Order: sequence, then C-alpha cells, then structure tokens
Amino acid sequence: MTRGGSIVRDTVRKLQQVLRTQQVDVAIFGRPENVAYVTGIAPEGPEWAGVAMAGGPMTAVLFAETADSGELILANTEEWIVGQRELHVLRKLYPAFSNDHAYDPQKQYIDALTKEVNRLLSRSVRIGIDDGVPHMVVESLRRRGVDGLVNITEVAARCRRIKTPSEIALIRECARINDIGQQACRSFAKPGITELELWHHVVQRMEDEVGARLTVSGELVSGPRTAKPNYPGGPTTRILQPADTVILDLSVRLSGYWTDTTNTLVLSASPSTSLITCFSAAKAAFEAVIKELGPGQTCADVEKVARQTLSGFGFLPQHYLGHQIGTTVNELPRLVSYDSSPIEPGMVFAIEPGAYEGEGGSFGARLEKNIVVTETGCEILSNFPWGLDPASK
Repeated sequence: MTRGGSIVRDTVRKLQQVLRTQQVDVAIFGRPENVAYVTGIAPEGPEWAGVAMAGGPMTAVLFAETADSGELILANTEEWIVGQRELHVLRKLYPAFSNDHAYDPQKQYIDALTKEVNRLLSRSVRIGIDDGVPHMVVESLRRRGVDGLVNITEVAARCRRIKTPSEIALIRECARINDIGQQACRSFAKPGITELELWHHVVQRMEDEVGARLTVSGELVSGPRTAKPNYPGGPTTRILQPADTVILDLSVRLSGYWTDTTNTLVLSASPSTSLITCFSAAKAAFEAVIKELGPGQTCADVEKVARQTLSGFGFLPQHYLGHQIGTTVNELPRLVSYDSSPIEPGMVFAIEPGAYEGEGGSFGARLEKNIVVTETGCEILSNFPWGLDPASK
C-alpha cells in the first residue's frame, strides 16, 4: 500500500536537510523502513512475503538537493507494488524473471544499481548508505573507486524519530483501524471459540474497513498463558473457557506506518481479586505515564514513574514500558531505565505496562495505547475501551 505524495515530500525534505548537514550528496537506502520513508512505498499483506524473485532489496536513491521523492530501484516482479498510483516515484526496473529468458536476479540487481552509481560518479559526490544495502553493492562501489562511503543508518533513524504533522495524521488513521480490531476482539471473544478463530475475526474486521489486505502482527493468548509474557505466544487452537482472561497485542501497518496496542479482556462476569489487582496495576501505571510523558522528561524518567507505580501493587516490570512507532513497529527510543533520550514533541509512543502473576499463575494484564507527544504533554490516539468488564457486554 502506498501513501500520498504530500506526506512523502514532507519526510523527504526533512531527511534532505539532515543529509546536507552530514555533507552527503546522495543516499542509498535498502532498509524497508527507510525505503518507505523516502518513497511512500510499503507492500502490505501476507502475499508480499512470497515475492522472492528480486535480486536484492527494494532500494531507494535520494539526492540531498533535488527531487520530492526517492528514486526506486526494483525488480520487474515487484512493479505491481507501485502500480500507477504513485506516479511521483521514479521507478527504475531491472529484469529478474521472464517466462522466456533465464536471468540471474542478483547480477541484474547489481548491474542496475551500478548503472545508477556510475551516473552519480559522473560528478564528485559523497554517498551515504544504510545497513540494508547489501555487502555486494558496497564492494562494487569500492571497486569503482568510491572510498568515502558514509553509513547513514543512525542518521535516518534519528530523522524518523520526530514525526511530521502529515505522518501523525496517518498514524492517527491507522490507530482508528487498530481500534476496530480491538473492538472486534471484544465483540467475538466468548467461551467455545478458539484463539485462531478470534484472531480471524479481528483481522477480517480491519481489512473490511480498509478494503484491502493489511500487514498485521502481534499475539492473542488466553487462560493461564496470560500469567507470564512470552511473546509471541499465540494465537493457537486453544478453546476459550468461561473464566478466561484474553490478551490481544495487535500491531497493524497502514500505508507504511504502524500502530501497536494491547487490551486485556475478561470473560467471567465475576473477575477474581488477583486478576483485578493485575489489571488495576497496569492501568495505574499507564495513567501515571500519561501524566509524566511530555517535553522536558527523558525516557528513563517516564520508565521510573511506571516502575514505581507497579511496585506499589507488588509487581516488577516484566518487559519495557513502551517504545516509539513509525515505519517500523518498534523504534527507538524505548522507555527503559538506561535510556536518557529526551522526550520531544512529535514523538509517537506505544505505552504498554503489564502486571503478571508469573510462573504457575493464572492471570496477567497488559494495557497498551498509542500516544503522540505534544508541546504541552501528550495525546492518546487510541480510543478503544479497556476490557476489565466482561467481554460479552
């Protein structure tokens, strides 16, 4: 699935400015999150996993001074990904497969990228690459006398940390689709259904809303498996029981951008005291983070508040308390005790405190919503209700 040209222009101009400060004239990207960032091209749906006839990764070339989008180098077997919807993206195809002729896809990929590099070398340029560019390409560049290659993996990652308003708008829409999935889980979770059947309902509702296949990840676990985080633990063919707890951790990508949420549902009309304690601890930690998260704080500051809140209920964190999201589902910085990264406006986090009985227990709870940092604090993008009430209601 692709995203609009205006969003791409925003992200490209931002990255071009950063490249100029690094004195990089041309950037070559092979990591999918960077390709999506500079071209807007992000294949969606499980069918993409089977496309293996290309000789190398879909690659984007971005000039620091010109163009509103990266140039896309891709195999003829991948052209369907772009289609006619993204005419602002300059496509350079190389033949990787034909019914009538045998190709060496890897050689074709190298030749296509080499041709582009030779064009670049017609003038004096400084080339930046991310670590998604294959080693064979790097060696090919060096054989052609390119000695000043600059690794810009971290440069690109830092640029992606602060989202533009158009990126935030897209993540907000993705959060709406994610809400539909969480609501579907609440609607269909009942004794007698399997975890896999419930997962199917969740994905189907979201794809019906979008009208297309989606890239969906996460886990769905029930019963005693909720007592200890063991991601990814499901879904499986386990049949939901009347007194079960259900945890749905749902990651959805829309037009190249991810959202990541978790809810804990209770099938029993009379939840146990132990489960209520787990749920209350996770909810209190989430609310404490929301009060703390904002400019002037660090990731470690926010983590400390969540940790102290969980400790007040007798729990210790069993996983990190949150992470950024964007063109990958799990981006830096993360809310951990050793990360002193400053919280800045435009960051988008998934906040996910959890409280678990642990090994041999029966219950656990994890609550996660997506948050954008504003100039004065933060805003919750996810709108689904927490699930302490019985799922049948």
